Amino acid sequence: MIGGRLGFLPIPMLEIGVSVATGEVAGEDEPDATRDYDVFGADFAWKWNNLRLRGEYVKQEVGSSSVSVAPDSSEWEAWYAQAAYRFLPTNWEGVLRYTDFDSPHDSQDQEQTALGINYLLAPNAMAKLAYNINDGVSGSHADDDVFQVQFAYGF
Repeated sequence: MIGGRLGFLPIPMLEIGVSVATGEVAGEDEPDATRDYDVFGADFAWKWNNLRLRGEYVKQEVGSSSVSVAPDSSEWEAWYAQAAYRFLPTNWEGVLRYTDFDSPHDSQDQEQTALGINYLLAPNAMAKLAYNINDGVSGSHADDDVFQVQFAYGF
């Protein structure tokens, strides 16, 4: 497997990135069933005063393998766009995010709108609370709305 990411800073408040990876993979239970694996991604992050906008698009493709129990090729595609606004002089931040995920398995396809609030504990740590409104196949887990609590730490 080989891959990488190239980021551009066309202006100080905007970063644009492109990522690619390619190689061959095999499943744990089928080491002889190797197949091509390709990933492409693009992302951006824009900051203006207390507002941050970001988004990402990713596409994964797994090639076919005639010796596999699942011989067909598959493709996954996902993207999201997010807006976050920090309420200065506090450490609170409101977040709105929209996500779309397409899977080769229709029961896993999902659109999601998330409403959240973050609390910045330190420059590299935050606590997050969000309500995810999910729209997937009716009756599947992809259609269940959920509350989400997270802790994020960067290093």
